[in-house]
Amino acid sequence: MPTDAVLEAPSTDRLEQPLDRGRKARRELHMALKYSGVAMLGFGTDLVLLQAGALLGARPFAARAVSLFMAMQVTFLANGCLVFRCLTRERCVRQWLRYMGSNAIGNFANYWVFLTLLSLHMAVFSNHLFALCAGGVSAWAINYVSTRWLVFTKKGLAIAHHAHDPQSEFCD
Repeated sequence: MPTDAVLEAPSTDRLEQPLDRGRKARRELHMALKYSGVAMLGFGTDLVLLQAGALLGARPFAARAVSLFMAMQVTFLANGCLVFRCLTRERCVRQWLRYMGSNAIGNFANYWVFLTLLSLHMAVFSNHLFALCAGGVSAWAINYVSTRWLVFTKKGLAIAHHAHDPQSEFCD
């Protein structure tokens, strides 16, 4: 092969990198969208249980503590089985403890925003539904990052979206 042809031939490394990055970005977006769907399921659980608590006469802070805890259980199971796909009986307790611990920060922010807005005693902001939505939005990113990088991982590596095998190197 002439020297000029070697110089002009496109490098396969340079061509593969943008494709690989694009694939990874699409995979991450797909996973974030699925995570958002699960977050909406958790939000619905939280909302129904909060309303039920209010109808039963529970104080808002107590009803929200129960509804938030139960929503975390629903999202743990759905994220582990449907989004990250590496929840197993052998790892369930360890993953649950990590999920509860790592999501505690986001859920603390969620609960704090909720209580702060209720304490304002302003018509719109103190509405339970508005406060619940604002708290949920504040926690979404914190919880996604902690779940993605701290709970369903192995040795600090984020799991691959297609690592459906519970024995995969990416599931801890």
